[in-house]
Amino acid sequence: MQEDEIRAALRQSEQRLASEIQELQMDRGAKNAEMLRREFERLDRVIAYRREKELQTIRTQEERIARLGAGGTTEERRIIPALQGRIEKARERLERIKLNERDERALIEERARLALSFEPIAAAFVHQRPS
Repeated sequence: MQEDEIRAALRQSEQRLASEIQELQMDRGAKNAEMLRREFERLDRVIAYRREKELQTIRTQEERIARLGAGGTTEERRIIPALQGRIEKARERLERIKLNERDERALIEERARLALSFEPIAAAFVHQRPS
């Protein structure tokens, strides 16, 4: 082969490689976007469950306090401070859920960015011997 033919073949090979890389990145990008959407939907469901669980704990304990305050015996009313403590702990957990949600969203986004990292690191010349 002539030097010009070799250079032309090399350019053509580089263009083909660049095209294949671009197609691969577009395909991976679309798949990554879909997985990112699913991860955020899953996180939303988990966060909603966690919130509802703590809110239910708060409602239940407040109802017990109201019942005991309205018609409980002196002995039964003695547990009201403990129930108030449960409510306070549930509120603290509710606040942590909000903070953790931001961290979990950031982690999901970071993993999505890492998943898109792609760069060719090697190429090879293949020599074929005539048959």
